Amino acid sequence: VFLLSEEDKKEIKRKIEETELSTHCKLYIEAVFQEINYSELYGFKRASDPIILDTTDKNYAGGDVGCGLGNRAVVDMWHITKIFAFLSGCEEANVEHAKMAIPYVLNHRLKFTADFEARSERKSRKEMKQLGLTRILLEEINARFNQEAKNLQEALYWRKEKGIKKIEDLPDRIKEKLKNTKYPP
Repeated sequence: VFLLSEEDKKEIKRKIEETELSTHCKLYIEAVFQEINYSELYGFKRASDPIILDTTDKNYAGGDVGCGLGNRAVVDMWHITKIFAFLSGCEEANVEHAKMAIPYVLNHRLKFTADFEARSERKSRKEMKQLGLTRILLEEINARFNQEAKNLQEALYWRKEKGIKKIEDLPDRIKEKLKNTKYPP
């Protein structure tokens, strides 16, 4: 039997808390949150908002789930991602850690639409239905995120490293790239 002392537990907790999230990882977690929580028609999505499939919502994850995520979900995504990085022996969490961790944070929180379930059921899965559906949704988010990531990272660099607080103060070439970006930096 392997038991941890109280000191060991405190040290592990400290190391996990000290684990950093890479900028790309932070952007990915924010993209997951925004995809699920944003509605073209209503803005920030609430549990009581109906899904409107005749808007652009059907092109994003918010159109496939019946309710949004609360702020605790983001905190949990950050924390579990740090734990996965720690267990992998890394001092910094990256997107791959987030991709491994996030399904476990979200699988019990998401209520999928019947359309999404039917569309996704054809794909083979080797795990619980809800976890499998969560993974499929995250794969779709990841595909869209990868298209947006470069522009977002460049804008975030200007905001963070150059101290620019307002999007309108960014250089014109960056603002032009952001015009069609789904996720605001």
